[in-house]
Amino acid sequence: MNNILKIIKDSQKNGKLIGICLKRIVWENRQIGIVKIINEKEITISLIDRYSRKLKDKKVSISDIKYIEMGGQYLEGLENLYKSKIFNQKISVKYVRYYNDKHAHFLKKISILKENKNICTFFLGDNYITGKILDFSENDLLIKGISFNGIEDSIQSILLKQLTTIRYNGKDEIKIEFLNNVS
Repeated sequence: MNNILKIIKDSQKNGKLIGICLKRIVWENRQIGIVKIINEKEITISLIDRYSRKLKDKKVSISDIKYIEMGGQYLEGLENLYKSKIFNQKISVKYVRYYNDKHAHFLKKISILKENKNICTFFLGDNYITGKILDFSENDLLIKGISFNGIEDSIQSILLKQLTTIRYNGKDEIKIEFLNNVS
């Protein structure tokens, strides 16, 4: 328990986010936040969501903490988002849908997204790719993939007819763009 308490105290002292798993280590159920109060048996943590928006304060028994982390790419990215308050402003999500009979209109929208260097999510039925349009033709797109941490990844090409929708200016795209710009 000594190292868990050490990380808790370091995070509070330095104003750093922590991620904790309670009772069982399940990554999807990890709780992330800022330590507000520490006493002998419990802490009060100000929880945030994956967009760094404050959720609520929660009391946690130190003995229930089975895993704790501080620092690292994901938490530091969330910390930067939290400090930026980027999600305090209203978000207007935009969509571009692909229809065979409106191909020229679709290509015009793609040209604008490429020119503006928008980060987009490209939906392909049940799958999706997030990234920036590098180039396009009458038949396909060339995309620079970007991970959810904002790190540029592979270059991908997809046929336009495989696309169902392009989303941009949504919470995920804004978060990824912010993280991409600070990485």
